[in-house]
Amino acid sequence: MTMECLKISLFVIVMAFHTSSTATILDSKDNTSLLPVTTSKESSVLRDILNQESLVRLSLVQRMQSLTMDEMDSRKKVDTLAESLKIVTEKMQTLKAENQKLKDELTILKEAHLDLKEDVQQLKITQANDSSELLSFKKKHLDFSLAVNETLEQMRYDKNATDAQLLNFTSQVLSGKRTKCESGTVLLRDGNIQVQFQKPFEENPSMIYGLVSLDLNRYLTFYVPNGIEVDIINLTRSGFSISSAGVSGSNKISWMACGK
Repeated sequence: MTMECLKISLFVIVMAFHTSSTATILDSKDNTSLLPVTTSKESSVLRDILNQESLVRLSLVQRMQSLTMDEMDSRKKVDTLAESLKIVTEKMQTLKAENQKLKDELTILKEAHLDLKEDVQQLKITQANDSSELLSFKKKHLDFSLAVNETLEQMRYDKNATDAQLLNFTSQVLSGKRTKCESGTVLLRDGNIQVQFQKPFEENPSMIYGLVSLDLNRYLTFYVPNGIEVDIINLTRSGFSISSAGVSGSNKISWMACGK
């Protein structure tokens, strides 16, 4: 509909210019009939002036057409940016849901920690005669508590970092600096894990990541002195590596990369 209106408008403008030019020429002819006969040189000058006027009008028509096309291109770009913003908003909602899930798991860990403290107190009452076993259990419980506390602190730190990076991503997307995001979940194992992006970025993207699943059964059975260690290394346009230690079991992390 817009293209049809544009064609009609341009046709009307061209016809108006043509009519105006014709009228000018006719008026000139009528006027010249009343004047004395001019020389061929004067007639040539008059034709040049009329030709220049026609060229100026044609240039104006072409300029108006160019401006109209530029306006249509701008509208298309605005629509594309609006669609990109919609996609990013949906991904933000997904990240918020994942953050809520992390909060729920953190609450479960706290309740499990409190339950363990109650179990230790009960063992102190029922196993008073077996001091060596009780001391051994207390040591294991202390080690486990330290490992859980370190993990909880790391999860709190990761959550705060994730929130800050999420706000940064949002501002960058709104300003047009970042237009593409990709995310995923990885089952951890000790050592390095290579992850490839579905489509390479134009430059190294920014990343956020955090634990979404923690295998408590393993930490109740085995002593892990340094807790869980997870880091992103070798980040490039086409992928990255996950370096982890003390994570055997069903521990998982989720990640998200955004860039151009």
